[in-house]
Amino acid sequence: MLLLLLACGMRELPPHLQVEAVQAPKELPTPATLNEAVAILVQRDPLLRRPPTQAARRWPALAPELSAYLDAVELTPDSPAAFQALEEAHPTTVAVPLARGWRLAAVEPLASTLAGSLTTQRNAGLWLTPLRNSGVQPEDRGPWSWLPLSQVLSYGESWVLRAWLAHPDIPREAAAEAIRDPAYGRLALTVEGKLITGSDTPSPLSLDTLDQVVTLFLQSVAADRDSEQAKYREALSTIEGHDAIGARPLLDLSLQIQSSLQEQGGQSAKGGALLAWQVGRWIDPSLSPGLDRSEVVRQVPAWDPALESLATLVEVAMLKDCVDRLEIGLKRERIAPLAPMLADALTGFGQGGLPLRWLERGRPEAATWLDLTRAAGQPDGTTPAEGLAALRSLLVQACDRALSQELSEEQRSLVERTRGRALP
Repeated sequence: MLLLLLACGMRELPPHLQVEAVQAPKELPTPATLNEAVAILVQRDPLLRRPPTQAARRWPALAPELSAYLDAVELTPDSPAAFQALEEAHPTTVAVPLARGWRLAAVEPLASTLAGSLTTQRNAGLWLTPLRNSGVQPEDRGPWSWLPLSQVLSYGESWVLRAWLAHPDIPREAAAEAIRDPAYGRLALTVEGKLITGSDTPSPLSLDTLDQVVTLFLQSVAADRDSEQAKYREALSTIEGHDAIGARPLLDLSLQIQSSLQEQGGQSAKGGALLAWQVGRWIDPSLSPGLDRSEVVRQVPAWDPALESLATLVEVAMLKDCVDRLEIGLKRERIAPLAPMLADALTGFGQGGLPLRWLERGRPEAATWLDLTRAAGQPDGTTPAEGLAALRSLLVQACDRALSQELSEEQRSLVERTRGRALP
């Protein structure tokens, strides 16, 4: 046979039948700084779903948060609680987007089976929310009643993007470069994508319009009486360009201010845009669903300490809205639709620690109020009255912080009125 082959001559295979030689894995450079390490981990994916963690294990120790992330990947890769703990231990560092990217990657393979399995829905809920595993779960209701299952992954992507904006010191250059790639055009068009890719160079900035929308937001939720509501409507009518604003003037105004600020450069503008965006997300949750609006509000002052008083006023307004809605819900015996809003507020403004079952209960029970009182940092309670009192206490605390800051006369009056009505 060999002689026959030699006699016939060896012919080269046609190109379409040739097999490409196996390429050796590309050797990654060893970073000398945290910024270089982040760039290598991002590669071309701003969502950090599949960073080269095996290679990163051989790097020198560059930052505690990076070492903690690599330890979590190696030791507890299948534990949502471990990555939530990582975020909480390093809340102002790149550990936040790294942890969320890993969490999003864990859910992506589950997306096609979410609709057919409550177990899968709960797994996704643990990976993509700050809520903890509570063991025994209800059997007839999943944790995603506030979001169509088809939107879970897009929600997760936005959640990762907001992680890049958790603190101004998080290195964002590599993420910004990746988002500019046409492959991530959908991310570049989001508010978070524009803030990540926007300029960090300061430009002349006035926060007067942001001050105005925050005051109006607080006024809108503090208007309990007919006369106060009339005064709020009158204040809206005096806004410059009011006639051009749509049917939801406060929402439209907050989005206009957010858009204007995000086009400007510098940390103050980005912090202001983030705050205006959370006001818009609170007024209309469908804009960008999530359980982290309160968390972002708490992060805003890191971008500019001058924004602290406005961020605290937004906190007061959001908590006042929660108190009012819970009070009405108790009277109507219908509070299940409030679960996402309350989970948001209690996670960002309270002490957190809510179980995933918080989103799954069809109707309140003693454990509901126990979860609420603990998340609010109040003595354990198991009745609706104790739950409402705990939420009111959280509101009073926010009012006290606001009153300790520099406020306008109108803002101070609104906070004092809100505080007085929240007291027993």
